[in-house]
Amino acid sequence: MRILLDENCNGLKEILFEMGWEVLTICDTIERKAGNKSVSDEEILLYAKKNKMIIVTKDQGLKLLCYKESVPFISLGSPREEALLVDKKLKEMQAWKEYL
Repeated sequence: MRILLDENCNGLKEILFEMGWEVLTICDTIERKAGNKSVSDEEILLYAKKNKMIIVTKDQGLKLLCYKESVPFISLGSPREEALLVDKKLKEMQAWKEYL
């Protein structure tokens, strides 16, 4: 499977690559138009469809577009969901508090 990481997920590339996945980022693949700091959700979707890639993103708009267009995607959490995960892990680690 080929993975396309959205701009908000670039930190995952090296880790996923080391795990054996074929991973590219938006920066690796889609050229930005002059004056644009980012690539549109539609451009990302078209690139992924054309190259048969799975999109990984945190972007709600892109997730919705993928869903509507039946493009496979992996939804990463919102900041709140990520904070809840950190909170859960910290609570699990309370047993280690004598070492911290």
